Amino acid sequence: MAHCETRGFEPVGRSGAGAISDPAVRPGVGAAALADPEARQRLAAFVTQHAGDDPAALVLSRKRWPDVDIALAADCIRSRKKLAGKAPEWCAHGVLCPLPLSAEQCSGEKTARYKAALAAQLLQERTEQSSRLADLTGGLGVDALAFSRRIGEVIYNEANPLLAAAAQANFPQLGAPGIRVHNEEITPGNIGSLLARWQPDIVYLDPARRAADGRKVFRLADCTPDVLALRDAILSTGATLLLKLSPMADITQIAAELGPCVREVHVVEADGECKELLFVLRQPDPCGLQDSRDDSYLIKVAVCDAAGVDIAPNGLPQRASPAVWPFRPEEERDAIPLCLKQMPRAGDLLFAPGKALLKSGAFKLISERLGLAQADPSTHLYFGMASEPPHSFDPAAFGTLWRIEACLPWSKQALRSIAAEYPGIDVTARGLSLRSEDLARQLQRLAPHSTQHSSPAHLFALRCTLPSGPKTLLIACRRFLRGA
Repeated sequence: MAHCETRGFEPVGRSGAGAISDPAVRPGVGAAALADPEARQRLAAFVTQHAGDDPAALVLSRKRWPDVDIALAADCIRSRKKLAGKAPEWCAHGVLCPLPLSAEQCSGEKTARYKAALAAQLLQERTEQSSRLADLTGGLGVDALAFSRRIGEVIYNEANPLLAAAAQANFPQLGAPGIRVHNEEITPGNIGSLLARWQPDIVYLDPARRAADGRKVFRLADCTPDVLALRDAILSTGATLLLKLSPMADITQIAAELGPCVREVHVVEADGECKELLFVLRQPDPCGLQDSRDDSYLIKVAVCDAAGVDIAPNGLPQRASPAVWPFRPEEERDAIPLCLKQMPRAGDLLFAPGKALLKSGAFKLISERLGLAQADPSTHLYFGMASEPPHSFDPAAFGTLWRIEACLPWSKQALRSIAAEYPGIDVTARGLSLRSEDLARQLQRLAPHSTQHSSPAHLFALRCTLPSGPKTLLIACRRFLRGA
């Protein structure tokens, strides 16, 4: 059975250590239902049976099921709907997720596997059997479960007693009975004693990014717990701090706030979206023996595929093509991009970086490393004249590579030509005052009688800087496939 120190999951509003104030927790009811085996079994069976029902309607009919906490069951059903796509393992029978907001904000399974592989890499100098990770903000437990499959010992801690009770019951259902579950509120006053007791090699923090009124926040000082107030106490133990933040956070600003202890920043993408930022923090070497290049941090752009990116002991992803793009901020600062000297032609290549690569800010490096010409500093689109992309570059990992079919200067006649030849074409506008959806509507008006609803081609309308001056171009293209 999973070890749990929850002080009986006392209700919210109680006095004493670990008390929190969370209006989403029903005092004394939800946690008790999750901790009692019979009540939990009834609840799990109800949730499975009514998974497709309207939760609000179930609450209105609660008198039909007097032996089931219907309000809690409705929340579990709402959570299951949110988890179906990103964490399907947590929708299995018997697994209960009591807070829909936690289900909405938790990691997906793909990014959780990436974090677990990263943590294992950070611990590669130790044997996994003796390594220990403490997840201080456990939430639903998706990350803790992934960590437990790569790391010898995992400690899950969650301040919310309802989530902690759910985790204690869920982990054995998910095949991880060895995760130690704790219910402690993390503060600057108790962090030292907790770490002395748990002695982790890695501390993982995923601070809550919502204010008391429900607003989303992005500044470190506004998150809970306050990372800046805990940082020194954590690092002074010799542990590595792995910090997860919103993909909306400013990498440069956060790194400046955290200081020279930042060693790496991972920009993680899954399913075509930048999902999270991971900051790796270590205590600076007091003897000054670190690599002379380490006056700054290393940024790694990582894209999780369907199976999740797995990092080998040598630091490279275990897949045929690289899926991790590393660079340092000063490399981007000093990079010299190639300039586009002439209009692109049919047969040339166009590269559109993915969300994580764009978030990383490696705009000039894309051009310099890949030998692709930058269209304009504001568009972040790149062109190549070669018939094949650079051999070391996997377009499926870091963005989309297109083969140009037509390139026309902007004009009404060019728009009519595109609308006629590519009815229903998807549109992207870059560096223009015109929005993509407005241009799509304009093209639709020019071909109102088209019966074709969509085209496999894509239209880029973009500002392009050429030696003769900036121009607006219309570029129709199709996805590039090697060997095609």
